[in-house]
Amino acid sequence: MSPAHETLEYWLARNEVYGPLDEPLMDAAAVRRHQLALQESRGGEPIGQADLLAPVDRDALRAQLEERLTYMRGRIEADELFDSKGKKIEADLLGPFDAPASIDEMDEWRVVEKLEALRCGPYDGGLFTAPIDPDFDRNRCSSMREGELIQLLARWPNGMYLARTPYALGWVRSEALSSAIDREAVESRARARELRAFTRRELLTAAFAMSGEPYGWGGKDGGYDCSRFLLDVFADFGIELPRHSARQAMAGTFSVDVSSVDDRNEKRLLLEASAHRGIVLLHFPGHIMLYLGTSEEGVPMAIHAFSEYVTPCEGLDLETVNRVDRVAVSDLSLGKGSSRRDFLSRITRLTVLGKTPGPALVANAELRPNAPVALPQGRCADTKQTAIFRSPQRPDSSRPLRVIVTGERDPGLASLVLFAPDGSRVTPAQHVLDGPPHSRWVEVPQPEAGRWTAVFADGDLLRACESISVAKYPAPPAKRSSAGPAWEPGRAWARDSENLFAAFVEQLFREPIGDDVTWSRLQELIGERDRNLLYDYRSVGEDARLDLEPDCADLPYFLRAYFAWKLRLPFVYRACTRGRKDTPPVCEPTVFSNLDAVPDSNDVGAFRRFARRMAGTVHSSSPRTLPTDDQTDLYPLRSNRRAMRPGTVFADPYGHVLVVARWKPQGVSDYGVLIGADAQPDGTVGRRRFWRGSFLFTPNTDRVGAGFKGWRPIRYAPVLTPDPDPDPDPDSATATATATATDPVTATQP
Repeated sequence: MSPAHETLEYWLARNEVYGPLDEPLMDAAAVRRHQLALQESRGGEPIGQADLLAPVDRDALRAQLEERLTYMRGRIEADELFDSKGKKIEADLLGPFDAPASIDEMDEWRVVEKLEALRCGPYDGGLFTAPIDPDFDRNRCSSMREGELIQLLARWPNGMYLARTPYALGWVRSEALSSAIDREAVESRARARELRAFTRRELLTAAFAMSGEPYGWGGKDGGYDCSRFLLDVFADFGIELPRHSARQAMAGTFSVDVSSVDDRNEKRLLLEASAHRGIVLLHFPGHIMLYLGTSEEGVPMAIHAFSEYVTPCEGLDLETVNRVDRVAVSDLSLGKGSSRRDFLSRITRLTVLGKTPGPALVANAELRPNAPVALPQGRCADTKQTAIFRSPQRPDSSRPLRVIVTGERDPGLASLVLFAPDGSRVTPAQHVLDGPPHSRWVEVPQPEAGRWTAVFADGDLLRACESISVAKYPAPPAKRSSAGPAWEPGRAWARDSENLFAAFVEQLFREPIGDDVTWSRLQELIGERDRNLLYDYRSVGEDARLDLEPDCADLPYFLRAYFAWKLRLPFVYRACTRGRKDTPPVCEPTVFSNLDAVPDSNDVGAFRRFARRMAGTVHSSSPRTLPTDDQTDLYPLRSNRRAMRPGTVFADPYGHVLVVARWKPQGVSDYGVLIGADAQPDGTVGRRRFWRGSFLFTPNTDRVGAGFKGWRPIRYAPVLTPDPDPDPDPDSATATATATATDPVTATQP
């Protein structure tokens, strides 16, 4: 390693490849949301630092103390911990490790006036493992530095004080503390704090300002251990990391588990991809580092506080312990060939503070919890760009309530949160689809009757919200005229409904990526609640009565028509020729639509008849019309991922038809995967991975229009008048007019 590697200037230049040095990785509002998110409970307690102005949960505190004291006393009695001279702790000194039946509770703030140990247990001395190493005191949870704020919680029977700092809980003597200060003084300290902009330049500047500082485990003698170094570096940016390295590894915007990644090149690729998203922390059990990037020689490096590393002795079965004992820059290959292994091999988690994962890492990333979401005040609404839907159309307390959100853009850290009629927050499991479009859904098994509110947000960053009324009893099925249309229109196709259609198709065929799965017929999928986002959307039991069994040409039409029927959207199809060797398929100008009369008094029966009629008209040539032909059901798409979303139709030149069912984005070290769904003449339906044997293609479009195609937009014409009886479903607010004409028309490709 050259002397240049230890300079700030060198690493600022090397970091320019990751992004602008002065561009904020998180603005002040994002930092605030990040801090609130770290306060959310994970595994029974929050990850982040404590708010010393917040009320203390005394029951939780007592449980935490009993667990810690029992553990420490057990280790002492098992002769695993000794005093600084290697002697056993006398039995009469173990009394304070028994949680007293009552303690003198207190609640006051003090300021630390000189360096002082915060003890892990109520024992005013060090505890060490054998052989004794005075540098590693197991009873020093941390060292409190001059000027830090501390809150006294109780006076212990042995005269010590149970206390907490924002980052640790322990016992302390009062000699190093100021007299009590009031709440106003504590609040004033917080207001006076000036934060630095969280940019790469500022963060690296703060880290290198501490280069050369002495190492001290638990802060011994004012030194820095690995986690205290990072805690202090990030503090000036308002990012309050926890004190323990394992918890710091869980305190990022997102993290990537690399514990099972043995290939060094793959791990380095993940490292570099992570560095493009923000500041990266490198963790393995017992240690954490700040990743700097790669040197000009391509060597990955980090800056961290560490005491030593081990190297093998050449020609001997021995190892040399190399002392560092300071904050320093190091090559991640240190320790290579030793029993401890090199740093790079030992890394188990990459933790990123900054932007969200992006396409390259989304499959590997574990996002932080979203910041707490409050019930919005005032009007609640979504948009076509980020829309919230509910299923069923008219929810009631007798069946599950499903809420789906779809959007054009990556929602980042936002989550879907529900508020019950009594205002309580409900956070069901999030089911996240791949996108684009970006969709997720939640379900409440037994919703209480009343007005619910669905909120899609990260803390105060609100992306969409929607009010949902849940009735106490199911609504009676809607009546229909026995000679009426297949279904009446209730809304118009728009960006929100197209996004929901993509989510519907992806969820319907969702299976592990590597599996090619076959089902006996489409009805098997439609009738499964967990797959079908619109299961029994209009009435109870409707999906069990459908009996849908398309073949390959029918499948895309059946999926689109089924979705349109559920949401009362317009749907059309044409009669087309099959084409011949020298003649491409051509479609008739007249369209068949949902407005055509279907003689059935039952809504489900009417759709079954409509689907059978459609199956007798469309065929495998219907999607294979020429790209220049505008008189068609489908039109050719640009070859990009945003256009070829789930629900897109693929027609091969030889007569087979598939539907895009899912995209798995390309990761850092694995390929992206495109998955299609198709049907066979016997009615079976399956998933197929994209490869030249399943998605056949020809660039020659003189005779046949093969390739990826989208559904042509539909509108009603020629006269639109205000709907005199609007659909009570608030989701249908996008349809502001109803057709009075009997003929829908299709537009040319957008």
